[in-house]
Amino acid sequence: MLLIDYEIKKYKRSKHMRIRVLAGGRVVVSAPRRTPLFLIEQFVASQSNWIALARAKMLNVAPLQRLGSTEEYNKNKKEALRVFTARLLELNVNYHFSYKRVSVRNQKTRWGSCSKTGTLSFSYRLLFLPPEVRDYVLVHELCHTKEMNHSRRFWELVSQTVPNYKVLRRKLNGFNKI
Repeated sequence: MLLIDYEIKKYKRSKHMRIRVLAGGRVVVSAPRRTPLFLIEQFVASQSNWIALARAKMLNVAPLQRLGSTEEYNKNKKEALRVFTARLLELNVNYHFSYKRVSVRNQKTRWGSCSKTGTLSFSYRLLFLPPEVRDYVLVHELCHTKEMNHSRRFWELVSQTVPNYKVLRRKLNGFNKI
């Protein structure tokens, strides 16, 4: 049996257990607040093969860990804005959606967001992700200018340009909390 070192986070509003493997191979198990420890241990044991594979993949993510300092943000902000703005123009050819402006921020908990006023904001860290994952985030936020929710209509809009969005979304989750 494989011994796995993991951190447990319990949340009042959680309904299901979830495992995330973060950069550096750290394993975090999220669970509803009242979940007994033996159930969490069983869940982790049942997912041990997946955890081992995910840890191996995360070894390729390590260079992104250094990102986040103000210096790195200032160094990459202009390039990120240039790349994201140009790519949004290309991707929007499929939709013809309107948005007011694009901003690049040093966000640590979100890859992107769309405000009700039409501002698309992106973390500069997106610049360092694989292009297909970056495009997924750009399209995701672009589609929020039309559908400000995650309804079936929203996902249909996303799939027009990114038909494999489910695969890319899972891949993106592997980069979270970097």
